[in-house]
Amino acid sequence: MCTLIIFTLINLGNLFYYNADYFPIPLTGLNRGILTVGFLVLTAGWFFVMRFVWQHLADKLTMRHILLLAIGLRVLWILAVDTPPVQDFSEMYQAAVQFAGGQLDFASESRYLSLYPYQVPFVMYQGIIIKLLGEHVLWLKLLNCIISTVTIALTIMIGKQFFSTKQALMAGLMLTLYPPHIVLNSVLTNQIIALCLFLAGIYLFLQEKDSLLNAVLCALFLTFGNLFRPLGSILLIAFGLYAVCIRLPVKKHKGRYLLTLLCLPVIYFSANQLVDTALMTSGITADSIQTVNPYWKFAVGLNQESDGKWTQADYDIVTAFDTAEERNDAARQLLAERLDNPPAISRLLVRKFLIMWSDIDTSLSWGTKQTGLPQWAIAGLSVIQKTQYMMWVFCGTVYLIKKRRQLPDGVYVLLIIIIGYVLVHEGIEIQTRYRYVLMPFFSLLAAAGLPLFTSRPHKQADQHQEKA
Repeated sequence: MCTLIIFTLINLGNLFYYNADYFPIPLTGLNRGILTVGFLVLTAGWFFVMRFVWQHLADKLTMRHILLLAIGLRVLWILAVDTPPVQDFSEMYQAAVQFAGGQLDFASESRYLSLYPYQVPFVMYQGIIIKLLGEHVLWLKLLNCIISTVTIALTIMIGKQFFSTKQALMAGLMLTLYPPHIVLNSVLTNQIIALCLFLAGIYLFLQEKDSLLNAVLCALFLTFGNLFRPLGSILLIAFGLYAVCIRLPVKKHKGRYLLTLLCLPVIYFSANQLVDTALMTSGITADSIQTVNPYWKFAVGLNQESDGKWTQADYDIVTAFDTAEERNDAARQLLAERLDNPPAISRLLVRKFLIMWSDIDTSLSWGTKQTGLPQWAIAGLSVIQKTQYMMWVFCGTVYLIKKRRQLPDGVYVLLIIIIGYVLVHEGIEIQTRYRYVLMPFFSLLAAAGLPLFTSRPHKQADQHQEKA
């Protein structure tokens, strides 16, 4: 029910929320109405294209076809559009070059990494690739393309756990064609590898093999994903809620199931602590790579003037101090000031939700910065992104409404993750490119809803769901 409410609100936001920064016309009531009609027409176009593929082409699709298309589109993009590393991505790349050259104190030499030490593992990953393949961003971008394609394969494999093969393949095709998941491969971001690792962990968890080996592998994938992007705890909580509330009551061997379930947090937190200790002991980092300033993200996220987005003014307040403890105190004070007006916070949370889940995806702007790409091309990508996204959310909403009493158990893992991710971003800093993590789940729900619009029910899907 919570996810259905979230999807319904996103649908409404997609229809009525427009960011004036993206449109060259004044957003009067009439212009907003024209934009809404235009986006609805284009969204309907995408819907009929996908419906046609479902009815006439999907039976001929294979995973190989989709993966070849995926890798082809992604490699073509990075070869055609030369996106240089800028801002944070540039600083991390320069630190990676230093690490590749044997400079182990690269983190302490970088002001950026002293403020965001959780980025150190990603910098080291880039440094290893540079050491092995040479100092050229193209190698890192090519790896992004490969990892992004593996992400699509994992999305299909996860979909097969509780949907039909045809639905899972359609989800993979949707993700293959989604502009942010193509364009972001030219950006040296940790989102791509982190998502791939998280999906591997989700796939293993859904296997429900009550074995120690499966639990260890699942926990390690979550750990490595968390080292690149600290979101592992959200998944771990989602796994725990799903296991205890949904699967445990129907399990025959409850003791064994609980034992393997308990292994997940034990291995996850132990492995994270082990890596953390190793990095500090070796002198690579002076501070823990865990979030050393937990108040910072919330202080930024509750900035009413910026609608919860990063600002230079907030950054300057916290970075004026040299030690982690001083920065933590400054962020705590800033957060306390912003919590002092509850009615204003309530209005802020509404605005944040609309921006985060209905605005144009900024992956497109990051992927086209300083590329010389014509403005009409960027605008075209934005329109494609928004209309595809609108179609996905609509189809997913219909699926959640019509199948609310027949949802396969495994779907609840995805729903709990979506709910947790949405709620967390109501508090912390937002950027629409952070939606990247949830798009495989959105595509799966959209593909599940697609056969509900056909003239005849999809027997294979129904049988698969009954079996699940």
